[in-house]
Amino acid sequence: MIIVTLMASGGLGGYSMTVGKGTTVGIQTQKVIGKIQGLAGGKLPDFKWLKFSQGEENNTETYEPALKACLEAMFFEKDGFHFSQSKWGAQSVPYQFRGLEVMGPKEMNINGADNARGIERRISFEFYVEAFRTYDKSAGWKSWNIEMPPNLDGIVIVLHAGTWKIASSPQQSYNLK
Repeated sequence: MIIVTLMASGGLGGYSMTVGKGTTVGIQTQKVIGKIQGLAGGKLPDFKWLKFSQGEENNTETYEPALKACLEAMFFEKDGFHFSQSKWGAQSVPYQFRGLEVMGPKEMNINGADNARGIERRISFEFYVEAFRTYDKSAGWKSWNIEMPPNLDGIVIVLHAGTWKIASSPQQSYNLK
């Protein structure tokens, strides 16, 4: 379920509605909000509160342990910030994230090949980051970048033979080890 509030210029009028996030309107709303967040480049801090809440249709899901384990392998939180380190290149680089959010789940289509491999469902999650910065041993923390960090792609989880498993994640790019 997505709760959407739109305000006319100057805050003189507004419209609010609740839509199912799996509906056409909900999917399109997510896309528009994502584009606005990207175009705003973090300059509109009020957009941070736009989170996609899970609707009633997902209350019985059991993908949470797989998602939690993946996120805990990638990030740790301290004082409201999330930290990780890059795992590409010659040396690992520490990263600090401001406003890290995980949005989803979004139901994905499965095909005949998925069915043949025993995949019953596929869902995805996307990351939103307000800003990030990296650490340099000689200079310390660099300035904040108001954009998505490189290689912080979404997470895809599949239901395979009754068990939720991570199908893809940016854990190859970011982790704590």
